[in-house]
Amino acid sequence: MSTRCQLGIYEKKPERVNLKKWDVLLYKHCDGYEEGVLPDLIPFLKYFKEHRGISDTEYCGAWLIKYLIDQSNDSPPLEKYDCIGYGISNCFHGDIEYFYAIYPNAVDIYDCGYSRDTLEWKKIKTVEIQ
Repeated sequence: MSTRCQLGIYEKKPERVNLKKWDVLLYKHCDGYEEGVLPDLIPFLKYFKEHRGISDTEYCGAWLIKYLIDQSNDSPPLEKYDCIGYGISNCFHGDIEYFYAIYPNAVDIYDCGYSRDTLEWKKIKTVEIQ
């Protein structure tokens, strides 16, 4: 079974009740647990923070989805891409297990318990982006 997650990028850290006010929302179909996301996510965010700024959410989201797809496909020729695995979302899915709220200086990780109600989510931890 897949471990689905979504990644929300925010220009600034919202109040918890406003987690639905992301600037960019991405979807990852499998390996959405911390060990499947953080090894790629954190190095990218550190680099992007230094060179552009995570608060530039349009660029951050575009480059993050490209980076994650390239990582999962080992940058093959386009005709070799597996066209599943990542997507751009317009709402929270009902079957996600984890949510990564990405802010300019940190990532909050939530266990969603397959709920779209952000008030039911349990915050697991915060990872600082140095």
